[in-house]
Amino acid sequence: MYLDVPFVHRKYLMEDGVNYCFVGILRSGKSALMYQRIHDLLDGDVPLGRIIYVNFEDERLMEMTVADLNLILEVGYDLSGGETVCVSR
Repeated sequence: MYLDVPFVHRKYLMEDGVNYCFVGILRSGKSALMYQRIHDLLDGDVPLGRIIYVNFEDERLMEMTVADLNLILEVGYDLSGGETVCVSR
């Protein structure tokens, strides 16, 4: 789904292997920046199978525990062959 989200590419330097936390008011471009990062990873040498996207605003996650969320990361790690990039919203 996020591959089809149109956005205006902004010039922000984001280093590989660094965790980022985007903070701001509603509709300030936090999600757009994250989608841009996903596109940048895909344009590089990161295959789609190594990217995990979690939208914490998704109502289906309301009943999930920390263990459940950790399971998502573990499964993604296993499916990617041990190398995963996690992106969350």
